[in-house]
Amino acid sequence: MLTALKSPNRLVLTLAVLTAAMLAIVGGSFYLAYTEVDRVTAERQASTVQKAVSSQSRRLERELRPETIWQDAYTNTAGHPNGDWMREFYGEYLSRLLGYAEIYVVDGEDKPVFGFEDGKTDDGRQFALDAPEVSDMITALRSPFGSLSPLVNVTDVDLGNGHTIQHRSIADVRLIDGKPVNLVVQTIVPDSEPTPALPAGARPPLLIAMFELDANYMGRFGRSIGFPGLQWTDPASLKSATGSALAPSPQRQQSTPVYSFVGQKVGVIAWDVDLPGSRMLQAMSGGFAIAGALVAGIALLTIVLVRRQTLQMHDAAKREAVLARTDFLTGLPNRLAFNEEFARQLDRVREGEDLLGVVSLDLDRFKTLNDTMGQQAGDRALVALSERLSTEFPECFMARTGGDEFILLVPCGVADHAAVTANRMRAVTDQPFVLPGRPPVMLNCSIGFAIAPLHGADEQDLLRRADLALHSAKKDGGGRAYGFEALMEARVARGLVLEAALRKVLATDGLEVAFQPLMSADGQNVLGVEALARWTDAELGPISPVEFIPVAEATGLIVELGETILRKAVRAARAWPEIGVSVNVSAQQIQLVDMVETVRRVLAEEGFPLSRLEIELTESVLVADEARAVSQIRGLQNLGVKVSLDDFGTGYANLLYLRQFGFDKLKIDRNFVRDLDTSVEAQAMVMAMITMSNSLDLGITAEGVENLEQFDFLRLAGCDRLQGFYFSRPLSADDLNRFLGGQRKAA
Repeated sequence: MLTALKSPNRLVLTLAVLTAAMLAIVGGSFYLAYTEVDRVTAERQASTVQKAVSSQSRRLERELRPETIWQDAYTNTAGHPNGDWMREFYGEYLSRLLGYAEIYVVDGEDKPVFGFEDGKTDDGRQFALDAPEVSDMITALRSPFGSLSPLVNVTDVDLGNGHTIQHRSIADVRLIDGKPVNLVVQTIVPDSEPTPALPAGARPPLLIAMFELDANYMGRFGRSIGFPGLQWTDPASLKSATGSALAPSPQRQQSTPVYSFVGQKVGVIAWDVDLPGSRMLQAMSGGFAIAGALVAGIALLTIVLVRRQTLQMHDAAKREAVLARTDFLTGLPNRLAFNEEFARQLDRVREGEDLLGVVSLDLDRFKTLNDTMGQQAGDRALVALSERLSTEFPECFMARTGGDEFILLVPCGVADHAAVTANRMRAVTDQPFVLPGRPPVMLNCSIGFAIAPLHGADEQDLLRRADLALHSAKKDGGGRAYGFEALMEARVARGLVLEAALRKVLATDGLEVAFQPLMSADGQNVLGVEALARWTDAELGPISPVEFIPVAEATGLIVELGETILRKAVRAARAWPEIGVSVNVSAQQIQLVDMVETVRRVLAEEGFPLSRLEIELTESVLVADEARAVSQIRGLQNLGVKVSLDDFGTGYANLLYLRQFGFDKLKIDRNFVRDLDTSVEAQAMVMAMITMSNSLDLGITAEGVENLEQFDFLRLAGCDRLQGFYFSRPLSADDLNRFLGGQRKAA
């Protein structure tokens, strides 16, 4: 009886022991497996960070090559250095746009000729060139060719005359004043026949640039490579360093040392390492406790179910990954997929000799298509465009990255292939598109492109430079394909400088107004004056309206600028009650603000009669929004203000538009007046304009009158008012007072 009772107990005990042993083996296996996963993850992350830090120096080195292999740079640094040029293109540009903390230029004798730090220039700065952090890099760069360090990159630059010149470059991570920096030193050489040329045997100047690896940068850099919390740190403060035993916490800090190429320990980089094995092990600990009471069969079943679930999740993740990288409308790759493919193709470019074209394509009038035919038609047009480009250019990787924006990667054997392909793309999009249930539509586009590595080897630099070329194509009227040029970046830098200066001068009321007389047909009487904006900056000197007006329009400052000129013009014109004053208003002002209310308010505040004011508009106002333009013109005329059409003849205004918009006066563009004494065609066109204005009962003014022959023709042709240097250049208010006084005495 007792034996019978004991046997089941032994069986139960045996089964319990076997089950416990099995679970222990399974649990131990899981633990060892997840621990190995953690170890491999930590080692791979350390290797990834080291490679990323190393590649950062090479990226900055490549980034600066276009700035040191450049004819303008060589001309303005060799021989007789140009301080203003170096401040704008090396100081302001490299500091503000590319983020360099300090920039220096030394001559062939390694003496400093330019320094830029904290936004300030000091041409006489005594930069510590004998400091080990800098001097050994200069020495390595200046060494004879046969003894060059393998870390010095040498490029032979074709000068285009059968000769080449050697460009040298070196970059490293260094510790300067206790701060980690990427230090780049490069020779400054021309990319064509150098002028002026250095004497035989003379050494080229050097550009020394420091990119500070501060906390903000390291944070952004860490996020870009997928390592949050990336920072320079004291290794003694870390709980563990590379190679030490891993703690069981699923999230901890990992680190790796960083050395310069001379073996100096620059510091230690640390980051928050995510340990997936430990995290999963913690998540499953509760399940293991419950599994201790289960039999081996249930444990096995659980493993089978977990595996099945894992496979299902993996398949779902793959589907989501595909969807996350696909444009929902066209089925093309989206920006995420493009970024990944771009990085892969750039890696191949860096390793080989092939080139890669980056083509940015944007439709010129897509908004008009949506407004006139509806969004559904616009979507169908985008699908048709993507299908046509995919068919015509199967060798290109194409992605849709915005509403009507596409980017293509073009494999190139030679640089000209990118230009040929871009122009083919433009020609392909110029052909009509047939949409279901719609008449054929035209989808003209603008294209900009850059070429790797000629225009850079960094993804962001190449995209930015392709976009600069695209914007230049659009600015010149669209329907063009432009390649990147260094001058485009210079224009952007100049525009930023002008914008900052324009904001300052508007805030300090530093703009001036000049006045050019509008003469009677016989040239004897002043009938009015045209107010013209004038700006002389303390640092930049005189700046033409041709340059600063587009900047004001692009930044929205045109509203404040326009009101300032209007107010100053009528304030000065109160002293001349017998004549009127004309003020130019841009299309952007008409679109952005209520000009009727602005004019009424300003003239009321200044005590100026509305009947003495004339507003001049160009034909661009007809293009932006016809309905608003008509409303604004009618509102101004109801106030008693005259409205004239400026630069008539240069656009597309015709009799229908003149009747629709109801202008009071026309101004013949100076380009027609300029050729009156040499061109029969110009004479015929001017006569036709005067005849038309008389038939429509419109006043007409000819601008740009510069000689007696032009004056005589216009007087005899019956032109109402004349304006130009023949009578007077634009005058200050005081000079105009004297001019009017002379007119009164003559009368």
